[in-house]
Amino acid sequence: MNANLINLIPVRITFFLLSVFVLLFPALRLGYPILHGDSGVCIITGFEHFAPIERPITYGLFIWVTSLSLSLWLVVFIQAVITTFVIYVFMSRVLKSKYLPILLFFTISILSLTTSIGYFVCQIKPDFFLPLILLAFYSFLISNGKLTLVDAILGIIVMIGLLSHLSHLPITTGLFLATLLLSLLFRKLRVDFFLRKYLMILVFLLSAWMITPSINYYYTGSFTLSRVSNIFSVSRLLQAGVFQKYVHDKCEEDSDFLLCKYVTEMDKYKTYHDFLWDNKSFLYDHECATKDRQYCWIARNEEFGIIVKDIYSHQKYLKMFTQDAIRMSVKQFFSFNIPEYASYQYHSYPMNMVQLYLPTDNNFLEDARQNKESLTFPIQNIVQLMVVLASLGFIIFKIIWKKGRCFKPKLILLGYMIITLLIGNAMFVGIFVGISDRFQSRLIWLIPLYTLILFFQSPGIKRWNMESDSFKSGVKHI
Repeated sequence: MNANLINLIPVRITFFLLSVFVLLFPALRLGYPILHGDSGVCIITGFEHFAPIERPITYGLFIWVTSLSLSLWLVVFIQAVITTFVIYVFMSRVLKSKYLPILLFFTISILSLTTSIGYFVCQIKPDFFLPLILLAFYSFLISNGKLTLVDAILGIIVMIGLLSHLSHLPITTGLFLATLLLSLLFRKLRVDFFLRKYLMILVFLLSAWMITPSINYYYTGSFTLSRVSNIFSVSRLLQAGVFQKYVHDKCEEDSDFLLCKYVTEMDKYKTYHDFLWDNKSFLYDHECATKDRQYCWIARNEEFGIIVKDIYSHQKYLKMFTQDAIRMSVKQFFSFNIPEYASYQYHSYPMNMVQLYLPTDNNFLEDARQNKESLTFPIQNIVQLMVVLASLGFIIFKIIWKKGRCFKPKLILLGYMIITLLIGNAMFVGIFVGISDRFQSRLIWLIPLYTLILFFQSPGIKRWNMESDSFKSGVKHI
């Protein structure tokens, strides 16, 4: 196909919209956007404009705005447009190809058919933002240094993504610091306008660190990232078995300790659901239970905070938790199946929120597959595993066969950022949350994407009228 024809605006828009459509295929196949257990909270907080205690309000407001109070189909459509746009900008700056619209459609089609990307775009959760933040950061770093309208749009997407989930800020801050350190250590990996570009990313991160607690202060009067951080700490300590050991030891010293009556049942707490969401949890065995769960979390946060502080002050418990956190981080790194989603029949709160605030979606809800059964994706998970392994094999082959010569500095930097994000994400989840396929699965498609970029950079593909570009090193004085 003639390159000039491909780059006509109508043709480019057509390929862009086709890419968006491909990302929406899971929702189209299932009959409706995927509802996670947390989707209901996101919906009600956005429409009622109140800050939930366990998460930022930002994604709820995103749903409220993008749905136009009409349908969640509009939300996932915008999520697909955002994802396609970020990948388009990323590929345009890495490849500089005249056939970019075709390469974009080909890339998104491959990723949608073989990885988790479409399932996260099509679910009502902010998880899809995290890999896009990495691609946006990288696009800033390899740009020509001039701020454009495209950069401004990328910046808006980055800010929404950073503010939409409490895990995004610390993980991406760690990514930024690790990338900056690498660039400082190796001159060949420094980008043009080095200081200016890293300062711009730093401004995004610092702004998000200030805006998140400011939003909480506006809605709740509490200038904090989370009003119930101690509740989540107890949940993680229970999963590690540390909290049970602490209570057991404490009760041997003092039988009147307030948690002694729960010492035997605590061994049953294997996941965060057991403590946070089970009505029989000792968290709710309190007068606060006469109101609601959220009230209980706030009412008991300070009380549990004293216990958490005491646990971390003892080397014995700290060592136990450190060992478990390392083990869970390693396990999380390799846990990237597309998650299962409960049927509406068993978890109706999200569906109730849709019916309440988006009644025009009722017909879709009735016919959706998730309304009839839980969603599991065994075949897709096998395909994804094979694709990830094949991608890693291809990367290793390129390293051995070409002795690393095919990896230009900009590709080394991209690969470093991806592996850093994967490791950092696994560590954060392993330390603060606990194992969940969902957290690593939201990122795993970055590995096949990296492989496709390597493939497009191979000599045979470049001869397909691909314009090569050099990655200039060094620092421009500012």
